[in-house]
Amino acid sequence: MATFADLSKDVARYILEYVARTDSSAAHALVSVSRDVRAWIIPIRYHSVVLVGRSSVAQFERTLTRDARALGKHVRFIDFQQGEDWQDAKKIPAAQVKRILGACTTLSSVRFFNLDHFRFSATACKNLTCLSLPELQNTIINCLPKTLEHLAVRTLSDDHGDEPSGLTDEEFSLVCRRCVALRTLIIEEMTFFSVLTFGPFRSVAEGKHVRFIIRSHVTDEEEIDSLLFELVLEFENSVIVPLRQPSQSLAEKLKFSEGERYHGKIYMGSIEEGDEWTLGPAREGGPSLVERVEGWLTGL
Repeated sequence: MATFADLSKDVARYILEYVARTDSSAAHALVSVSRDVRAWIIPIRYHSVVLVGRSSVAQFERTLTRDARALGKHVRFIDFQQGEDWQDAKKIPAAQVKRILGACTTLSSVRFFNLDHFRFSATACKNLTCLSLPELQNTIINCLPKTLEHLAVRTLSDDHGDEPSGLTDEEFSLVCRRCVALRTLIIEEMTFFSVLTFGPFRSVAEGKHVRFIIRSHVTDEEEIDSLLFELVLEFENSVIVPLRQPSQSLAEKLKFSEGERYHGKIYMGSIEEGDEWTLGPAREGGPSLVERVEGWLTGL
């Protein structure tokens, strides 16, 4: 009976790389199998790194310290997550975050849960094409990477006060002038005040080419969604991306199925596990949600 050892090297590599892409714990174990297998799996194992809380950040820094030259060059995406213990996460040193980013020399995308971490590490992020921040304050506009193509923010405004505060249309103009390659602005949580803030952005001449992707629940409660729907109808380069895949019956009811009023304004492509980070890679190394949205719009 044939065994795994009887497989050709190319076939064995294909199988092990597939396992590594679909099972992170298997990828962790496979790097210890042999020198050849380690060389195959390391680029997959460290392509996308999720760091949850203080201990995870510290452990990854120790790993990089042991072999930064061999590991850091493979990291493309880093997701810093707060985790459930936000008090513990607040203790993550900004200097530690900066050292990690500095060791990962080919980074293209980072998500921060702490704006101060980005502010302190901005010099280590100067070549990013994708950036996700909890909010976009005017004090950090000059810290944004000039190479940025896709920017995600949790919300555009602070809803805690009597009046909305957050990014203004003038500040959005500054963002576009600094990041001349910016193609997409993703709003992860579109609140009532965010809708009010969003409107004037479309009068910014420098941002006419920027696509706005709005993450939102799409339900059968039309009163909740009507303001958003009218908004994206008004602006040619805007699209709502549901947090969950809407059913065809819901699409027909809310008039965004093919041939209906909102067709092309509400994304009906695939939504996969892990898509809560709009700019992050999909499972199994597939395209990010933004890439899928762009492909879907092109195919309409």
